[in-house]
Amino acid sequence: MTQKKEAERMVRYIKSTGIKIEDQDHTAKLSEYLNGDPIPELLKDAEAKGLKVVYTYDMPQQGKEFRDADAITINNVTRDNHGTWYAIGISIQALAEGKEYTILVFLHEVAHLITDCEENHTIKFHQYLDYLLYEYNKVNGTRIENDYYGLLSQEATAGHQRREDALPL
Repeated sequence: MTQKKEAERMVRYIKSTGIKIEDQDHTAKLSEYLNGDPIPELLKDAEAKGLKVVYTYDMPQQGKEFRDADAITINNVTRDNHGTWYAIGISIQALAEGKEYTILVFLHEVAHLITDCEENHTIKFHQYLDYLLYEYNKVNGTRIENDYYGLLSQEATAGHQRREDALPL
């Protein structure tokens, strides 16, 4: 099956879950943000794991589960031995916050996909997000920072490496 066919199949699956995918103007803006260095390099692990589609959606148009989410990672276990496929959705509201916020939200979802931390924000998840942000910032001269969302206490972050010191896992 070609990459295009796999992506089309994943989009059909996403729509079957009730998620309403946004128009091409927003998707074009997202593509513009994600096509710069080093995003394609940082996505190699995610693509190897089964990332097929990145799309946009409008939060108020979604069901309760996704109405307040800046981003969504969806997985679909295929029934014909093609493995598990993933899609990352970015809300148009996140896009409206600008490129740096969109990159943070997107890399946050990539970290979920790679670390298998679907709902939890574990130390492993934050270490990988730190690594992704470090690599992105190094190439682009930006200072996008991990907000450590989901860590339960200051103790949890005390021994946690800051992204400037993060090493590839």
